[in-house]
Amino acid sequence: SQKADNCIHLGDFNMRAAEDGGIETASGGGWIDAWKETGSNSEFKFPWNSYVNTYHDGGFKFRARFDRCYARGTSLSVKQFGFMGNQPVEKKGDYLSDHFGLAVQFDVLTKDTASEFAEFDDPEWEKAAMILTDAASQK
Repeated sequence: SQKADNCIHLGDFNMRAAEDGGIETASGGGWIDAWKETGSNSEFKFPWNSYVNTYHDGGFKFRARFDRCYARGTSLSVKQFGFMGNQPVEKKGDYLSDHFGLAVQFDVLTKDTASEFAEFDDPEWEKAAMILTDAASQK
């Protein structure tokens, strides 16, 4: 398999706790778990939470971190992680899905923002900024 750079992989992985970490090393490794990267806030740990989400009202109650967001690349930096669709629609108690949606904010380093990031004291971002600045000047 080929290693791609600057990728975001997000969705329903149906992963169990025992499988945690397997994706981070898959396809050449270097994948960053967005939830972990932003501090592992327990409020946003379980996008499947049938204790709160009544989509399957009357069903077996459990919580799981089935849905994940992973990123890899020198041009991506995870800034915020949260949920969307985690409130009932109107006042009926109906949810849009049995999973809460993931809302993830990234900073993306581009040739236009490379000089801004180069000012930070972070060797990886500085290296990426220099590469992008050099590439932009050669065009």
